[in-house]
Amino acid sequence: MTTEKDKNTKTEFQDEEISSQNSDKAVNKVPDLEKPKLGDFKGSLEAVYDVPMKVSVVLGSTSLKIGQALKLSKGSIIELDRKVGDPVDLYVGDRLIARGEVVLVDNKVGLTLTELVQSEKII
Repeated sequence: MTTEKDKNTKTEFQDEEISSQNSDKAVNKVPDLEKPKLGDFKGSLEAVYDVPMKVSVVLGSTSLKIGQALKLSKGSIIELDRKVGDPVDLYVGDRLIARGEVVLVDNKVGLTLTELVQSEKII
């Protein structure tokens, strides 16, 4: 047999549960923010200035079958998809950021940037 007190206790518990669910929703709601400008991060970016990144210069590429790759040896020539004088690609991580020309600097290979690649995703 259910008493009036039991009904009131059950109702109070249900009210607390609904109130708790509503407060969880309010806590999880993220307000819409304006997209930050690059200049807004200048001070905070200094914290990552010393983080190393993988930088690669890609002269060109090609596809080989496994059998062709296994036959490669010293002196093998691999034809790439670029011509002599074509710009090479500069990647930071997996992202293309620039193109340039290969140069010789103190008996080392270097790169003169000729084009910065625009990215839609900035920070």
